[in-house]
Amino acid sequence: MRKPLLVILVANALGTSAMLSAGELSFAPALDTSLVQQKYTFASDAQRDINTLVVTPSFTAEYSARKFTLSATAAHTQQESNVDEDTQEDSFTSYRVNGEFFIVDRLLYLTVARSQSHQSFNPNQFAIEDFLFRDTPLRKNTSQQISLNSNIQNNDYINGNLQAFHSQFDISALATELNDNESSTSGFSVQLRQGDDTKAMTWSLVLNHQDSEQFSANDLSTQYAQLTTNFRVFNDFGLTTTAQTEKNEVTGTTQAFSQLRDFSSIGLGVNYSPSANRIIALTYNKGTTDGLNGQAEEEDNFVAGSINWAFSSRTQLTLNAAKRFYGRSASGNLSYNTKHWRASATRSETVTSTSRLLNEGSSLAAFVCPTGATSVGDCFLPDTLDYNLGAGENFVNFLQPNISLEDSIILRKNNVVSVGYQKRKLSLSFSASLNEDENQANFITTETASKNASITYKVGARSSLSLTWTDSETKRIDQDDNNLSGNTDKVALRFERTFGRDWSANAELANINRDGFVPGFATQGDKLKDKRVSVGLSYQPQLK
Repeated sequence: MRKPLLVILVANALGTSAMLSAGELSFAPALDTSLVQQKYTFASDAQRDINTLVVTPSFTAEYSARKFTLSATAAHTQQESNVDEDTQEDSFTSYRVNGEFFIVDRLLYLTVARSQSHQSFNPNQFAIEDFLFRDTPLRKNTSQQISLNSNIQNNDYINGNLQAFHSQFDISALATELNDNESSTSGFSVQLRQGDDTKAMTWSLVLNHQDSEQFSANDLSTQYAQLTTNFRVFNDFGLTTTAQTEKNEVTGTTQAFSQLRDFSSIGLGVNYSPSANRIIALTYNKGTTDGLNGQAEEEDNFVAGSINWAFSSRTQLTLNAAKRFYGRSASGNLSYNTKHWRASATRSETVTSTSRLLNEGSSLAAFVCPTGATSVGDCFLPDTLDYNLGAGENFVNFLQPNISLEDSIILRKNNVVSVGYQKRKLSLSFSASLNEDENQANFITTETASKNASITYKVGARSSLSLTWTDSETKRIDQDDNNLSGNTDKVALRFERTFGRDWSANAELANINRDGFVPGFATQGDKLKDKRVSVGLSYQPQLK
């Protein structure tokens, strides 16, 4: 196993905290207890009855000074279950530590993080394989990240973001496996654009480079660069020039995939731009794909277009349609932000892998939630997209990840829609994603459609009722268009009532179903029905 470098960095930072300006330390313990009754059946087995007592002590701490902040959350779950008259005990420990160092105020800062959690990496077990499901074990994983960041904003000459980063993701081996799965990703990204004082010309530069050590022997390296300039010629009309290049390379004990090739293009066109943050461009491009393994170089001319349009300070649209080494590509983002609504829609296409996706982590969602939050009703929508988290707060993505543990180079086409709403007594969230992963080695395509919805209504000043729904369908399609699919869904109804400032009681009904089976993953393929009833008591004080 790799040494926990980020823990060492955090420890060193704490050792130098005396040199920083005086800060504040906040700390809050918490305790969650619940009694769960399960009845689940496979198609080929009799019903199993399980009664489980779950006790989870946890704590949240935060230290904040002028140039340094550190936050930590840890929880230990202890279970004792009566499984068909047999007693079983299990325990799970999870934690997350975050540190942020402000090297130069508003310009340069360092972030470090380390976490441990338990997760399923099996599409057939999505929304099923949790602490209470015993037929296949969860995998313990640890994640470490460090990044050096710089934000240049409100500058007359240049604006943008720069980042250099390194991350590690390790998955502990099961009892039947010999070795842990370990991977890491390092790289940098640069996004620069014109300054606020620029009038006649706008420009943007994007540079990305990533090197990944995979779980398997094949390592992945990707590079991408694009430069776009727009010149105003007459009123709101002008000329656009664009140049881009990308390189994808696989190295290791097996030969490089011929599908991963170098691609570059240059283009010239016209644009309409009434302001610096509103522009529509159309270009004619000459593209070149470098041949590998003796293949001839390929040339291809194509038309590309882009839209970068700020309808208002709250609504922005970005769309790009072009060509890459594998053919036509499209990407875009639409964001909408008001006092009560938050919505976004994103499409992206990238060459990646399972280990790289895990190293990158999930994107931040709209809701801010306190530590220990169990539903969207415990959370709130911040007033701004640049919201700074307070003590004991976290960004929460209510769309659960559904990633399989098979390390291969894939072309991922990802579509995500997320909507959040909050007003007085009602809170809701909805997220949906559609991933199309094309395996570049065996030409098998995996399609995963996941949906998650949650609605909470405050029945009274101290009571709330929540309904959540999670669904996922995974399909595998081979070269001959043969496909098999599996579907899982979970519905849960939860009632919660608070007592005083720190205590709450809850009751929950849940129903889980699985139908179908995706081959290639070690799991049972039976139909599954799991019905759960639980009652619980929680102590969750505020940070002090």
